Amino acid sequence: MKSKVSLIFLASFMILVFSQEVYANGTQSNPLSLTSGVWRNGEISSRTAGGALWFSFRVTSGSSYDVWWNNITLSVIVDIVYQDGTSIYKGAYTNEPYRFTASRNGIVLLRVYPRYLDGTGSFQVAYVPSSPGTRSSPIRLIQDDEIFGEITSSTYEGSLWYSFNATRGVRYHVWWRDRDSTDWESTRSNYLDILVDAYYQDGTAIFREHDVSGGSTFTSDRTGTILVKVYPYMTGRTGRFRIAFAPVRQVRLD
Repeated sequence: MKSKVSLIFLASFMILVFSQEVYANGTQSNPLSLTSGVWRNGEISSRTAGGALWFSFRVTSGSSYDVWWNNITLSVIVDIVYQDGTSIYKGAYTNEPYRFTASRNGIVLLRVYPRYLDGTGSFQVAYVPSSPGTRSSPIRLIQDDEIFGEITSSTYEGSLWYSFNATRGVRYHVWWRDRDSTDWESTRSNYLDILVDAYYQDGTAIFREHDVSGGSTFTSDRTGTILVKVYPYMTGRTGRFRIAFAPVRQVRLD
């Protein structure tokens, strides 16, 4: 009987410790790790320690990074700091990414907390290493999220290149918002009318000179990187746009 009671006590103790460890995840001392280019869901509740969740990723001195966040059911503010507390950026609550260049090697922490006091709900955060947007070093797209792009007079060869990973047999939708889009934001004067091409990494075209902002859907016939080229409808024009991708469904390829 004594050994049975001890076993029950030990099991209860292990459950308690495990619960405390799970609950501790997302604190400054034990942040949730982020994977490059992958959204991580977060939820702040009345039980969240300090009313904030902390996330982390590793950086290399001299490299640039884009940090993203999505308000799902909670409007959040994001602070970005080095592990020693040195501030990189404080008080960001828009949905546009923040880009920074690391001044040291090590860990960067994201502190995510409600925009309004005592707010609760869910959100997403992600990061990607920044790229110049050339064919050899494309900007990585994050699934299901529209990112802003801008072609300027100094943009290399007048185009920007993006990429995402595809799986054979999966159907993908690539869409964009430009000067021709019907939403109010895209019809503003700083938006650019664009054309979009998509290629496999070996240069095989998937679609070319696509001008419909609703986008294009295709089934990937291979696993690998998809390259998306964005350039002005009229050569020499400059301006902003938004672009995104998402998988649609699995398709059987014989």
